[in-house]
Amino acid sequence: MIDLEQPDWPAPASVKAFVTSRKGGVSKPPYGALNLAAHVGDERDAVEANRALLSKKMELPSRPVWLNQVHSNSVIQVGCGMSDLADADGSFTREVGVVLAILVADCLPVFLCSLTGKEIAVIHAGWRGLAEGVIQQGVKRFSEKELIAWIGPAIGPCHYEIDGSLRHRFPQEFSRKGRDDKHWMLDLPGIATRQLMDAGVSRIFRSELCTYCNPDRFYSFRRDDRTGRFVALIWKQA
Repeated sequence: MIDLEQPDWPAPASVKAFVTSRKGGVSKPPYGALNLAAHVGDERDAVEANRALLSKKMELPSRPVWLNQVHSNSVIQVGCGMSDLADADGSFTREVGVVLAILVADCLPVFLCSLTGKEIAVIHAGWRGLAEGVIQQGVKRFSEKELIAWIGPAIGPCHYEIDGSLRHRFPQEFSRKGRDDKHWMLDLPGIATRQLMDAGVSRIFRSELCTYCNPDRFYSFRRDDRTGRFVALIWKQA
């Protein structure tokens, strides 16, 4: 059975959003079972079968718009009929029935929605994206000013270690010493929360689930290296 994590946020009923887990698909190890990424070495037929299972289970109104995620700060506006694999790490729409999608396996999936539900976005944010301002670029896409955000399952500061040379790119309050003086544990959800607040988003909600700490439920690149990806999807209904 497909297992889903739904945002606990006060979005309008017309906005549908969820994050998948690794459960319920047909992929074989090390991608078992619901791998939805076509770029990680899994069999293409298995990926397509998983995507079809998800679409049927969730009664998606259209085929998700898949991005070629490159750890950038690019957030693109998409509409009906847009082709896949634009180089970007977030997507935004005002159109009903357009399914926005990002793939993750430790990086942050961030949903954004206006209070009216007229505008939505989803963002893929790892350390590079956060350092380059992908959160701010996503917020800038909105014409409406009152927004809510939900930060989904991602690797937590308990397991996300970076080289010390990167520490200066983030507020030091979001890091603590790692295995030695040259390594630091980074709080990606904390950084994203601060950036959302700085961009004017005051209503921010978080999953608090760590992908690394939940091997039975979530993929984690840091934990497993060769592994699958789960997906964050959001769309508007009429």
